Amino acid sequence: MKVLSLPQVAISAVKSLRRGVYPLLARVYRHMLGGVCFVGVTGSCGKTSTKELAAAVLSAKGEGLLGIQIFNQTVDIARTILSVRPSHSFCIEEIGASAPGQIAISSSIFRPRIAAVTLIGFDHLKAYRSLEAIAEEKVGLVEALPADGTAVLNADDPLVWAMREKTEARVIGFGLSPEATVRGEDIRADWPERLSLTVVYGDERHRVQTQLLGDTAVGAVLGALAIGLAQGIPLAEGVRRLESVEPVFARKSPHTTANGVTFINDACKAPYYTLPATLDFMRRAQAKRKVMIFGSFSDYAGSASSKYRKIAREALEIADKVIFHCPMNGSVMKLAKTVEDGRLMTFDTSYELNQYLHQALEPGDLVMVKSGLRDHHERLIMDRVPLHGTFLGRHTEIQEIKCWRERCGLGKPCLFCDKRDEDVVPLPS
Repeated sequence: MKVLSLPQVAISAVKSLRRGVYPLLARVYRHMLGGVCFVGVTGSCGKTSTKELAAAVLSAKGEGLLGIQIFNQTVDIARTILSVRPSHSFCIEEIGASAPGQIAISSSIFRPRIAAVTLIGFDHLKAYRSLEAIAEEKVGLVEALPADGTAVLNADDPLVWAMREKTEARVIGFGLSPEATVRGEDIRADWPERLSLTVVYGDERHRVQTQLLGDTAVGAVLGALAIGLAQGIPLAEGVRRLESVEPVFARKSPHTTANGVTFINDACKAPYYTLPATLDFMRRAQAKRKVMIFGSFSDYAGSASSKYRKIAREALEIADKVIFHCPMNGSVMKLAKTVEDGRLMTFDTSYELNQYLHQALEPGDLVMVKSGLRDHHERLIMDRVPLHGTFLGRHTEIQEIKCWRERCGLGKPCLFCDKRDEDVVPLPS
């Protein structure tokens, strides 16, 4: 059994106290903010992009507050509420969960006026066991709505659309389905094009030219516009405001180096069910050469080895070079030995991968980076493109690139000098 030192015990006690006190304070303070429109966004994926786009639309009503991406558990939501000022027009927050019953608790504190549900996927499958159980968790946000609130639901997802039966609030459906109140048509999103589509709402039709990548962002665009309509913002005004919103960092955000290599940074999360969309994006993209870099996958059942090899085979049909840097390298290496042209590669360290990319990439290459936060593959891009002040999760703000040994202690081998974990000096808090 691990024995904690006295300082560690004290820190643990303070954290436990905060986890208990913040929700209590937020519950009381929330009742004093009747003039603020609270918007909750939940779903298995698409929450952050929907939130960012919706915030741009809602800014037509005045200044608002956004919750910090990734931080969407009960204590994080409570801290967001405590940061709201009565002068704010809106507060928009992601409502996440990692265990059954958590969304109902968070929603009882947050008390949404508008509840948006993006889609139901296999995230946290180990905790919930089935898509139906995940939907049962997410519906807690919709059930928390007052009768005069609004539920903004994905009409293309049967599990989400069924949530309309769980509330007396007004319902606005979004999607490609004929049942959708806010409907998308004529979608174009093949790289190097940015996503564009026609939005239909009643007798209105508006062409939207976004800055987003891929047609998987259609739901976020339509959901954000639906949230705006729920707040009385005309569709034309909502379209105008979201057209300039750039992709969220590490959610298919593009970064072009000085020598003309473009990285598509999708290094925030990699649930297995999202990988077909990633492959389809690269299949349809137009580029001189296509390179795909994969890290760790999540949220799948069955053999990990077969899953990684399956994605490797499918990627080889699309890309000129396929690279894996993850704990499952051993499984992929068995397949790599059968690929005679050397197009499938694995790297054990970030340093080796980074050095290889420096000598192998050419102007005009399109490089897709698909992995989870724990792989920290955003560093491959940070080494090539200035990202000053970019939010990189868990309150780590990188102001400038230095040796990994000097800058951070997130527990990964150094990108620049190949130092191992035991040599890493933690970043001061």
